[in-house]
Amino acid sequence: MMENNIIEPRSGCECISNVVLVRKKNGSLRHCIDYRGLNAVTQKANYPLPRIDACHDSLGGNTLFFCLDMRSSYWQVKVKDEDVDKTCFVTRKGIYGYKVLPFGLCNAPSTFQRLVPLVLAGLTWEVCLIFLDDLIVFSRTFDEHLDRLQLVFNRPKKRKSEAQTVQVFSVSRAGEVPRQHYFDRRHTA
Repeated sequence: MMENNIIEPRSGCECISNVVLVRKKNGSLRHCIDYRGLNAVTQKANYPLPRIDACHDSLGGNTLFFCLDMRSSYWQVKVKDEDVDKTCFVTRKGIYGYKVLPFGLCNAPSTFQRLVPLVLAGLTWEVCLIFLDDLIVFSRTFDEHLDRLQLVFNRPKKRKSEAQTVQVFSVSRAGEVPRQHYFDRRHTA
């Protein structure tokens, strides 16, 4: 993470959290930070998630859906220099602080949920829907779908975001998913 400019060595931090390893469903381990102490004293910043009924209304009448998961989503949001000490954690090799928004902070989801609509301003609800770090691009025809995908893929380039492997669903009737196609954006033109 240091090589990728995500964390940096720190010293003299007042707030230091522990590392916790959590087993994922596939058996591998996920590196987590126990921010319960910091979260307990943090003023909560709320941001409403999209209402499901409003999402259904936007999706109505569309037949093609492209689901995207933003790669390293929180890590694309810089932490203010004066707040890096609040993100510190300890390992056997020393104390480190996050230079980017870490997972586990109580306000991380609302912070990111505020950012993505800014990146995709003018496209949300008409071309795509956003739910935390997931996006769904929808359309009625294949040609319209290609145009909309181009709009969405070009927008994050301006903000230096990337989309991870995505799923395309071709839907014939509501509730049915007859075929699924998987694409990796790195291998498309």
